[in-house]
Amino acid sequence: MATLPRLGIRSLRALVRAQHSREDPLRPLRAAATALVAVLALSSCDGGSDPTDPSPTAKPSESSSVPSTTPPVETPTEPALPPAATKATEAGARAFIAHYFDLINFAQATGMVDALRAVSASTCAACTDLVERLRNQYQVGGRIEGGVNSLTTIKATEVTTTSKSAYGFQLKLDVFHDEQVLTDGDGGTEKREAGTNTFTALIMWTDGRWRLDVLQVG
Repeated sequence: MATLPRLGIRSLRALVRAQHSREDPLRPLRAAATALVAVLALSSCDGGSDPTDPSPTAKPSESSSVPSTTPPVETPTEPALPPAATKATEAGARAFIAHYFDLINFAQATGMVDALRAVSASTCAACTDLVERLRNQYQVGGRIEGGVNSLTTIKATEVTTTSKSAYGFQLKLDVFHDEQVLTDGDGGTEKREAGTNTFTALIMWTDGRWRLDVLQVG
């Protein structure tokens, strides 16, 4: 089986461009989608002093527990869909796309991709590829640190048909990501610098909920 390339902003931008270039221009709602890699950085530290040997003349003392100086590692919690994102409105669309990037952050911090897959169009080849790459990164023992996404929606344009059979929004996004370090299963690492990128997203209201159909660079 071919080895999947390492994740990173540049590789994912190339992925979405490649997927989009193969799309039928008459089927824009079936275009490829992608997103930035991002994680929540988890850390822990150890502390404490070495035990000392008791003096030969010391009397036995009662045992006592010493509080650990190692803080517990915080386990990310899967983001819940905000109530605003359940509405077929512009505000609902904005809330949904923010939630989508929260799910990316969660998926890349944990390798748990089910929630991300559930809100992506099944016909979005790049979305599916992103999900598989994230899952594979963790299945082989790798991890991603840093690179948390921060999203700003700068423009929303309603998308519909004359028959009202389709309804959605095209969203212009600015996405800032922190510095990140990608570690593969063999311990090899790759560092990515922080940066900001502009994306155009298309989300559609389908079966009473929002779904991401397109996320293109630029």
